Amino acid sequence: MTKILILAGILVALKVLQPVLRVLIAAVAAKPVGRRALEKQPDTIHLTPADQSAWKDRAAVGAIAGGFRPLGFEDAGTYAIDELRGVTVRLLVNSAESSYASIYEHPKAGVWFDIVTRYADGTSATFSSARPTGLGQRPGHSITNFPNQSAVQVFEQARATRPQGVFAGHAADRVARDFETAFAESMAWRKGNGFSTLEVVNVAMRPRKAA
Repeated sequence: MTKILILAGILVALKVLQPVLRVLIAAVAAKPVGRRALEKQPDTIHLTPADQSAWKDRAAVGAIAGGFRPLGFEDAGTYAIDELRGVTVRLLVNSAESSYASIYEHPKAGVWFDIVTRYADGTSATFSSARPTGLGQRPGHSITNFPNQSAVQVFEQARATRPQGVFAGHAADRVARDFETAFAESMAWRKGNGFSTLEVVNVAMRPRKAA
């Protein structure tokens, strides 16, 4: 999720109508553009339980969640993210398959979902329905994108291709805390490493829609 937030932040920082100008500005001012985007992101987040009225597009979210139920995922709650106004997330857990799913709604990026497997050594593998962001990946935390594919399709890819190893426990009563911890660790890494010029240019070359 942090990559989508940062992507949206960079696009906001590049408030230029013409794509060529966006790319030019990104190339010559990558560091300040990236720094501005990161400064707007919180270091940590807190999930607060929310009801179904939190969703703007309940139909889209419901359709995705419905696709996860036959796969053995149990609902683990819908949450508002205190530090990110307008961002809502629904969590689902499949303990038997050592996975959890997160369905997001973001004011700019729209609706998408991730399927995550965590490992005992602290690494993770994420499989996302969002398009690639153009940002580099944190070592040990791979993200594979399957844009616009269904929950069934992405889950099948996740089970078939995720790295082997000792999986961490995945439980409905812990997933919200795990989600908060994963966000904080990912953001700390990104703020500590910043952006390369290539990363900012990659974002600038994308169409306006972020997800």
